[in-house]
Amino acid sequence: MGDKEPVVLNEKGGEDEKDTNLNSDDIVKKLRVNITALKGSYMSDDGSKVDYSQIANSPKFEDYCKTAALLRFIKPELFSEDKRKAFFINIYNSLTVHAMVYQAQIGSLPESPVKVPGFWKIHCYNIGGSVYSLDQIEHGVLRTNKGHLNQPQPPFEKSDPRLKVALTTLDPRIHFALNCGATSCPPIRIYTEERIDNQLQMATRSFISQEVIVANKGEVCEVGMSKLFLWYGKDFGSDHREMLEWVAEHLGEKNGKVTEALQGEFVVNFKDYDWASNLLGEPEGK
Repeated sequence: MGDKEPVVLNEKGGEDEKDTNLNSDDIVKKLRVNITALKGSYMSDDGSKVDYSQIANSPKFEDYCKTAALLRFIKPELFSEDKRKAFFINIYNSLTVHAMVYQAQIGSLPESPVKVPGFWKIHCYNIGGSVYSLDQIEHGVLRTNKGHLNQPQPPFEKSDPRLKVALTTLDPRIHFALNCGATSCPPIRIYTEERIDNQLQMATRSFISQEVIVANKGEVCEVGMSKLFLWYGKDFGSDHREMLEWVAEHLGEKNGKVTEALQGEFVVNFKDYDWASNLLGEPEGK
């Protein structure tokens, strides 16, 4: 089954507020407030689970959608690097939630985002007059226009105006801030320009301290790692050793077992990824 047609989920609405003197900063702040309200009411405390069925018809989601429509009028190319980073992480996560709700509205809540053909290619927002899919936000903007396993070529061509929005420095920690709607994904948090570095460090340390497991098997250590490190290994280093050195650096004081593994022989095993939807509660009909 091929991918479905792309759908721009913030295509309608917002015209009434377009001329209310809201500038790009105001819209970004308003959207962050809306996302925070959704998180507080319809997500687990740690942000790992989402109650999509309750979000769908809530006034808070309606408010969010009205603000998301205003994204068409902002100018993200004028944002600083840190502001773009925080903004597009938040947008990726909230667009994922919007996409899951949309799928429920047109049919049923997917058991897994991978069950929707082209999930990360077809769900889009218009941001500043340009359309961005989830894939283009992750790989084009946040990963500094780099290809990935399923699409080795850069998402944006040199003539693409969206290239002006792409980050210029790759920060591998973004992988631990993005939630793609699956159970094994990192939890949803709200990021700000002012605190982005500390927030990403906290998110990274939290994720890898749970997902990187070192087991001493005699002369060889076995290191279990999230498949995020398999899919995006080159973002962390040229081989498994450099990857593990990156992990040790970002674990800080808790890096004892990883450092021990690096001092001898080790093998890396990538754990199965749980692609089931990150549902809070049971979906309707179950």
